[in-house]
Amino acid sequence: MSVRLQIFIGIIVFVFLATIANMVRKKKIDLRYSLRWMVVCVLILILDIFPQIIYFCAGLIGITLPSNMVFFVAILLLISVIYSLATSVSHLSEKVKRLTQEIALLKEELEGNSKEDKSA
Repeated sequence: MSVRLQIFIGIIVFVFLATIANMVRKKKIDLRYSLRWMVVCVLILILDIFPQIIYFCAGLIGITLPSNMVFFVAILLLISVIYSLATSVSHLSEKVKRLTQEIALLKEELEGNSKEDKSA
């Protein structure tokens, strides 16, 4: 990998890190989600500074080309992000269902109280 490409990747990663930090500061993204992206950015920076790690890991696993190793790691990271987002969505949909049921019960109770007040 050329030094020019390493510098370019490093700049992109730092811009992305600054964007994430700014979004956290403005509370546009939750901290727990941003931490995952920050860890990914740090890993990319480490691999950008020390590209020999990719060659070593590819040889260790038995992958012939280091570029295939990069794709393999990227796919694993994407799967983990999708899994965490799916669990979050599932948890939030359960919360929405509970809140909807509670609101319906409270509405029914209020309507029942207002009918009792009118009849009395």
